[in-house]
Amino acid sequence: MVKKALLGAVLLAVASPAAAKDFLREGRSFGGGQVAAFSIDQDNGSDAQPTAVIGRVGTFVGNQLAIEGRFGLGAGDDTVDGVEVDIDRLVGVYGSGHIPVGGRSSLYGILGYTDLKATFTGTDFEETDSESGLSYGFGADIGITRYLALNVEYMRYLDKSDAEAEALSVGMHYRF
Repeated sequence: MVKKALLGAVLLAVASPAAAKDFLREGRSFGGGQVAAFSIDQDNGSDAQPTAVIGRVGTFVGNQLAIEGRFGLGAGDDTVDGVEVDIDRLVGVYGSGHIPVGGRSSLYGILGYTDLKATFTGTDFEETDSESGLSYGFGADIGITRYLALNVEYMRYLDKSDAEAEALSVGMHYRF
């Protein structure tokens, strides 16, 4: 009887982490979207805060390791010191490492490459600028059901001496 109880406890301990990571295993994919509140540093030192909608598609290439692509479009502009800032598009490729939390959720770090295009419009000028570079951030996927998760994320999309863009995003994605 004691052996059966001990065997049951060992099997439960081994099976629980495996079940918790099922949505993070190699071969699983996901797709969804985010609404991102950006902060874009302008040359004059002030920060514009436009918004964007971002689509995400990815797959787990290893247990708890994913790659994903993103495409975003501006959803709202911001005017600071007479200059209107609007995100035209965002395209990126990223890798992420996930740590399972509970049965359906995870915390993650993300690293990749982003190309961001924005338009700056003043009273007597309009300038479109495209910058690309290293991106990094962290976030949480909060499982609602086995297949549906809420997402909260901080991302530094550009971190260059002449261009800085970061965003706080909220979204959902479907796991398949």
